[in-house]
Amino acid sequence: SRRRGGGMWRAVKAKRMRSFREKDHDWVGSREREMSIASGSRAQIFKWDGTDYTQFAGRTEQGTKKGLALFIGYKGRRFRGLQMHHTEMEPGHFIETVESELEFALYRAGGILPGNFGDLRRINWTRVGRTDKGVSSACNVVGGRFLLDDDKGSPEAVQSLVERTRSFLPPDIVLHGASVVTRRFNARFTGCRRSYLMLIPTACIAPVDTVIDRVRTFSRTLTVDPEQTRILPLEHRRHIDDACALRDVRVPRANVERFREALNRFVGAKYFKNFAWVSFRPEDVRCWRTLRQIQVGEPFVNEHGREWIPITFVGDSFLTYQLRKMVGTAAQVASGYLPMEYLEAALDSEIQAPTPKLPPTGLIFLRPWFHKANSKRERKKELSYIDDEGLQDQVKTWLRDLQRGMMEDEETDHRFLVYLLTTVGFWDPDEERTKLAHYA
Repeated sequence: SRRRGGGMWRAVKAKRMRSFREKDHDWVGSREREMSIASGSRAQIFKWDGTDYTQFAGRTEQGTKKGLALFIGYKGRRFRGLQMHHTEMEPGHFIETVESELEFALYRAGGILPGNFGDLRRINWTRVGRTDKGVSSACNVVGGRFLLDDDKGSPEAVQSLVERTRSFLPPDIVLHGASVVTRRFNARFTGCRRSYLMLIPTACIAPVDTVIDRVRTFSRTLTVDPEQTRILPLEHRRHIDDACALRDVRVPRANVERFREALNRFVGAKYFKNFAWVSFRPEDVRCWRTLRQIQVGEPFVNEHGREWIPITFVGDSFLTYQLRKMVGTAAQVASGYLPMEYLEAALDSEIQAPTPKLPPTGLIFLRPWFHKANSKRERKKELSYIDDEGLQDQVKTWLRDLQRGMMEDEETDHRFLVYLLTTVGFWDPDEERTKLAHYA
């Protein structure tokens, strides 16, 4: 009966596969290059131009693929996030992402065949942390199945692919290393926790009469529409920054402690509907997220004379824009612009509460944590290389460069100044107090 059941299952499976081929002939059946090219892949550019991309292939002969976890870092300033976009794009309007650059580098290094270039699903691509536009990373992890110089996946073959891939990466993406993983490795579901670091100028949490009122008073002299402040010329931003003396702000100790108290309200399993990118219905289970730890460091003054404060988060997973909205709301509570009770209202599933969103330039994905093996059978699924001392030394060096570059960018772009202008600069205090009265 077991043999008969096995034969019946094989027949059912074959029937399902035939049905799947009929529904999605391009994906399973035909191996033509027209079958499935992601809009966010560089293969799409070659398709627009009519270029034969096989000339860039590092390898064209078939081989055995090995599962690898890639440890990457990147500066998110010019990228539209980590994940490759799948929305339709017009010729000449390609959206650059970290994955589009990484895929092309792996293709040129010989880790991906021409038949698989253009759709990461064909190599079982997964990611542990999907960062947004402008967000950087010290050590993110992506997984996939790649071609190596040998079929055994020796350390020498893995390192050879890493070195070749590095040579084709742009300077704002770094490949720290790679590790062999199992065939069914999934970075998203194997990762159990993620950590982020956020740096913000202390002007965002300074007392209302020190910064917010000063910015509000100066904003009234501007002749531009509030929505147009995001495209203010850089020289105008520098003038406003100097006029408001934001570089000279030093936050009082009481505001730092109030900032810590506000952020500690988010620790634990909370309902973050009001801190998400999209509007969820009440009691949507996707809005429940667990934050394990939030640490607010001590303020420090950088070489440009501006004071910054670091915040570190550890959580199981995060919604889009969640951290930026959490810190933005806590910053307004610390400055005295919002009452502490506003946080309780914003975390209530029945209340619709607006939350300010900080710019992405101060946010860095630090690292993930992975499940530990409970038995010898599960030990193969364990990704312990992320704790390797040599790898962590590379990550720390890259993290220092990210922090330094992030603070230098603020001196030229003044993104946090634009945030202050658009968030509180043009608001009417009396009108806002009326709106917030019922939250207290």
